[in-house]
Amino acid sequence: MDGINLKTIIEYFVSDPLRILYFFGGTSGIWYWFNQWRDRIRLRVQVINERREITDEFEEQTVIRYEMENIGSNVTSLQSTVVLTGYTPKRELRRYEGKIDELERDLQPHKPKLINVRFKDEDIEFLLLRIYCFHLTRGCSKSLRVWSASQRIIGRLRFCYAVACLKWLGKYNEPS
Repeated sequence: MDGINLKTIIEYFVSDPLRILYFFGGTSGIWYWFNQWRDRIRLRVQVINERREITDEFEEQTVIRYEMENIGSNVTSLQSTVVLTGYTPKRELRRYEGKIDELERDLQPHKPKLINVRFKDEDIEFLLLRIYCFHLTRGCSKSLRVWSASQRIIGRLRFCYAVACLKWLGKYNEPS
């Protein structure tokens, strides 16, 4: 065999044991990238409630209240818009943008925060499968996939399966 085998790898590290430190602790070593992954920005989001309101200008709005928690180790903040994508009972994909009410959108590590998002003049109550997308100023965006009626969170694969059943078969079976 002309490739590198286990014996040559072991001999490489046995000939100079400090090479192990270079491998694990160097600037491009595994330990550095593991710490970068561990210190990433992560959010925990859940829907608290959804209600309809009438504004002072007699316009109907849907207000959705979320609880967010930054479970990373660094401070981040939210951008002012939230994108809602969902499917109608007629299997059409719809996309809506909502505005966050709060001016203080920063998320301190390990401190839950309640956030209200307003969607103007939209009938989002009838969307079957929903994805709420929160964009961050630092870190990756967070997508929250939920069932429509119970507001329970769905995993990515289960959500894709439910969308496929809705689009191709016309079936929507939300577990009770």
